[in-house]
Amino acid sequence: MARRETEFMATFNTDEFREDPNPFWVQLQGNCFYCGEKLTGKQFVYWQGNDEKATQVWFHPACAQRLAMHLIKDFLSIEPP
Repeated sequence: MARRETEFMATFNTDEFREDPNPFWVQLQGNCFYCGEKLTGKQFVYWQGNDEKATQVWFHPACAQRLAMHLIKDFLSIEPP
């Protein structure tokens, strides 16, 4: 079975959705996936997985940056095959 290429990372700004503050594709979680603190403010970053439920994880922008830097560091530490 071929892998579906549906996962993506995106930013979400609540100001862009004044008329529809909860678009059908948004599964906004109450807490940041990285730090666990409540998601407050107007801007968030989310990642949507490749599972059947299209699970989304949400981050504060600074937490998304920290996670990305850790992932890059981990990736660079892997020895090539």
